[in-house]
Amino acid sequence: MDSPLVRALMGKRVDDEVTIEIPGGRRAYVVVGIRYEEPDAA
Repeated sequence: MDSPLVRALMGKRVDDEVTIEIPGGRRAYVVVGIRYEEPDAA
């Protein structure tokens, strides 16, 4: 997982707030939903 956003979101739940540092500055996000899809079997 090379994405700073993905690393910050790991283990979070709905309504959690996440603040990350990115090259453009600090950004805050709130988790409003979580959806997981099973990968298609090849």
